[in-house]
Amino acid sequence: MPAPSSSSAALPPAPSPASPLSPSPASAYLSLLPQASALSLAYLSQLFPSPSRPVAPPAAALAAALASLAKPLPASPSPGAEVLSSLSSLVSSACHLSSSPRYLAFVTGGATPLSLAAHWLVAAADQNAWSPATAPLLAGMEEVVVGWLAELLRLPAGSGGALCGGATLACAAALCAARDKVLADAGWDARKHGLCGAPAVRVYVGGGAHSSVFKALSIVGLGASPDAPHVTVLPALPSGAIDAAALPGIPPPAGPAIVLLQAGHVSTGAFDDFRAALAWARSGPADPWVHVDGAFGLWARASPSASVAALCDGAEGADSWSTDLHKALNVPYDSAFVCTRHPELLHAAMTCEAPYDGRGEGRGRRTAELQNSRFGRGAVAWAALQALGREGVGELVDRMCGLSKELAGKLEGGEGVRVLFQGFNQCLVRIAGGDGVTRAVVEDVVAGGEIFIGATAWEGLLAVRLSVCNWAMQLEDVEVAAAAILRSVDKVRAG
Repeated sequence: MPAPSSSSAALPPAPSPASPLSPSPASAYLSLLPQASALSLAYLSQLFPSPSRPVAPPAAALAAALASLAKPLPASPSPGAEVLSSLSSLVSSACHLSSSPRYLAFVTGGATPLSLAAHWLVAAADQNAWSPATAPLLAGMEEVVVGWLAELLRLPAGSGGALCGGATLACAAALCAARDKVLADAGWDARKHGLCGAPAVRVYVGGGAHSSVFKALSIVGLGASPDAPHVTVLPALPSGAIDAAALPGIPPPAGPAIVLLQAGHVSTGAFDDFRAALAWARSGPADPWVHVDGAFGLWARASPSASVAALCDGAEGADSWSTDLHKALNVPYDSAFVCTRHPELLHAAMTCEAPYDGRGEGRGRRTAELQNSRFGRGAVAWAALQALGREGVGELVDRMCGLSKELAGKLEGGEGVRVLFQGFNQCLVRIAGGDGVTRAVVEDVVAGGEIFIGATAWEGLLAVRLSVCNWAMQLEDVEVAAAAILRSVDKVRAG
């Protein structure tokens, strides 16, 4: 056999000092991170105190940015400073200013200064927060945060869970536990045998449920279609909430079943009547699992205002809950919370054994969610909750609700504008004149650049959905938003 070549002969030459693969990482960090900080601050200066450029990027700027990306993969390295500069230029010119308090089209939120700073710090630590074996400190912080959130949202003592990438994944994790539990009650081990040959699981879901609920159902093998034979769509009120008065006429679940309820309709902010729905669900012979999808609305339970907190009365009687932290809590994307009164079932559904994870060394169990490779969301949430405290979170929730009501009130009196619903932090508006007028109003508002709004389908027609979900929003922003919308309505209707 030929002699093996020496290892030195097989290695490529050392990278140049300008290469991102430079063998001097300390100097690279000291050079690039201050630059990134300066560029980030320059971007944020476009948002506050008021946007200095259109909240939605001009179409030409976005098109130019996308066109500039249509290049082959570079053959050779580029200096990190040049890459950061190019990235900053793209972000500054072509990103929506979604962290701005004048971004109203989606329930997005906006990172508070402290939570953004914490996110940078945790990113620098670059931990895989999967388990105490991979990141013992961050795993411990997440465990603390799960307890804090359960307490803050007034969920039952002994509840537990994890942080996930978003409410869809949080819902899917809860549904995994739900599926396994109701099938186990029927004598079937779904974790061991899967769903092939399993008893049918009935699913009950409100007519106004968010599309992400059906995505989560599909992930866990229970179908994504409301028309599936095992799915019962519960009648909904005009607001999208379940019609509690219709429930007595519907047979309650029998056999393996999952019931999905909603805290906060995505367009109207309406909440299901949890006490009535839970009483109906548990009035039959079955023991269904009840999950509450509260992507933003579950935060009503953190409000010190009796009228806001009452929106979620009875939700504590469910088996599991999911909500986003990057919405009402305003931490950076992505972060969500799944919680259940049966944490051992969630852990069983999410567990996976690995010979290298240190479980045999007494380091505890893995995080009870779908991802094994995961950012240290718990440390960021810990920082946000430490900074705000119970009072600060409550004030944040009530502020969003109050500003949404202010916005609805300012629009209500406008000619050609009808506020269909205002609930929690959501406001749904219809523009007189039909879909064409509504679309033209939205386009004119967006082109004006002061605020960003969008249209949504409602009862077969277009409407405008306005979401107040940003920690920095002030009454001045509400006044600017209302004036921009009413001005565009007058302009479009005048022809």
